[in-house]
Amino acid sequence: MTRSAPHRFLGILALLSLLGGCADVGPEVGGLAEEVAQHRRIWEARGQSTYLFELERQCFCGTEARGPVRVTVEGNQVTGRIYSDTGTAVPEPFADLFPSVDGLFDILEDALARSAERVEVTWDDESGVPLSFFIDYSVTMADEELGYSVLSGPS
Repeated sequence: MTRSAPHRFLGILALLSLLGGCADVGPEVGGLAEEVAQHRRIWEARGQSTYLFELERQCFCGTEARGPVRVTVEGNQVTGRIYSDTGTAVPEPFADLFPSVDGLFDILEDALARSAERVEVTWDDESGVPLSFFIDYSVTMADEELGYSVLSGPS
């Protein structure tokens, strides 16, 4: 089957747009990995093992999995997760979606280990806490993105 010149042109244009979309979308793994490690060290140096903070997930998921949720941590263990809007406890199937600050670092490190194609982080440089982050594991796949925002705390 022979293609006409306009069909070949459209095919080449589509291929170039796909290739263009792949350029420089991922994190600079070495630099970002060091940034995550540096901020984790700042957080750990604070020695804050008991705190309360409010966390919200950004995802293509139900409200039970988004929050916002007040997370209570005592002795570096999450001891409570309460929906901020209703005051009700987060059901067990959703509990692990709302981690401690250390758990937020774990999510970022996991995204880098899994070679996520895009990772953006905003930090509180004083405490080391990731105030917000967005992870796109695959720019060619829809609805697998994940984000978190720390709305208040840790205090």
